[in-house]
Amino acid sequence: MGAALVARDAVVSVVTPYTEGLDSAEKELTKLQKRVSTNLRKFERRGTTARNRAVREVKRTRTRVERELRQRRNKAVRTVKGARRDAEKQVKSVRRDTEKQVRTTSREAQRQAQTVAQRVGSLA
Repeated sequence: MGAALVARDAVVSVVTPYTEGLDSAEKELTKLQKRVSTNLRKFERRGTTARNRAVREVKRTRTRVERELRQRRNKAVRTVKGARRDAEKQVKSVRRDTEKQVRTTSREAQRQAQTVAQRVGSLA
């Protein structure tokens, strides 16, 4: 019996604004429309918030990717510069050694040519 009375009171409180008259029903409808409008704006705001959050995350991700790309590019440039420097040093060293060997061989050939010329001159 108590549950029935509670249910009856709930139904009466919900239906009363619509049964008291036209003005009361219009006021209740206006109140409900305002509540719906408020909720709609709230959800729109939430949508805007979500969109802004997504935009921020996209910017953050883009910045992180750009930073990582710059770091990789700089590392590659440093590696290439170091390799080029090493190659240039090796080429310079090999060229210096080759030139030294050519000079040594040339001097030795000249000495031997002079020795041969002296021997030929002494025979004549």
